[in-house]
Amino acid sequence: MLNGVEEAWFRIPGFDIMARNITVTGFSPKFPDAHCTADGSICQIVTAMGGINAAITIKSLCLSPLFDLKSTYFIAGVGGINPALPANFSTGHVSQESYEPNVYPGDIYGTEAFDALRKVAAGFARTAALNDSAEAVAYRALYDTPKRIYKAETQPPSVFSRRLLGETFGNYTEVSTNGTGIYCKTAQEDNVTRKLCCVVTSPVCDMDRPYPGEPATTNLWWSNQDGYPPALRNLYLAGIKIIEGIVDDWNDAFAEGIMRQIT
Repeated sequence: MLNGVEEAWFRIPGFDIMARNITVTGFSPKFPDAHCTADGSICQIVTAMGGINAAITIKSLCLSPLFDLKSTYFIAGVGGINPALPANFSTGHVSQESYEPNVYPGDIYGTEAFDALRKVAAGFARTAALNDSAEAVAYRALYDTPKRIYKAETQPPSVFSRRLLGETFGNYTEVSTNGTGIYCKTAQEDNVTRKLCCVVTSPVCDMDRPYPGEPATTNLWWSNQDGYPPALRNLYLAGIKIIEGIVDDWNDAFAEGIMRQIT
C-alpha cells in the first residue's frame, strides 16, 4: 500500500489512528511505524509497494513481540483493474508510474538494485566444475543463445513459458537498470528469500520460452530438456564454493559486512 491509502485513515473525528506510533524492525524504511488507536485495538501498517516489501512487512509484524495477533482481522488497500490494451502497445507490462512499455519506471519499489554480495558469490561459483547431461546439451543447441556467465538478481514474475513475456521482462530489466542488467532466469520463491536474506543460489533447470518454431505448450510440458537432474547437482557444486569462500574469508572480508569490500 502507499501514501494515499495510509492518509485516508488520518484525521477522522473520534478515531485517532495516530494516537500511538510504534516503530517495528523489518518494516519498509518508507513506512517504519505501525499507527494504532490509544487502546491498541486497531492498528494500521503500510507495506510499501511490491510483493516482496509486503511479505517482509507482514512477516515482521507477525514475529514482532510488540503485538498480540491471536485475535486479529486484516483489511487491505486499493488495487488495479484489467484495462484494455492500447493498439500501439507491444505488451501490457508497463513500469510503475510510466505510460508505455519499455520506459524507465517513475516509481521504484526498492527491490530492484543489484547487491555487492551477489557479485562476490558469483565469483566463488565460477570456480565450480558444473554438471550437465547429453539431453540438456542437445536441447540447448536448439536455441541461438550466446555463451554467457550471469550474476543473476531475482525479480518477478515467477514461472512462465512464453516468448513475448520473456522478451518483455528482458526489456524491462535493461530499462530499469539503465542498460547494465541482463534478464537471466525465472524465479518464484527466490524473490522473497533473496530480499529477506542476502544471496540465493538457483541453478537453471529449463528454458523459460520455446525455441523458434516450438509451441509454448511443448516447451512447458512435454519437451525433454533434462535440465533438472544436473541443476540439482549444480546446486551443491556451485553452492559449496560460495559457502567455502565466505567461511574461509569470514574474518577478513565478511564479518563486518560485504559492502566495504566492493570498490
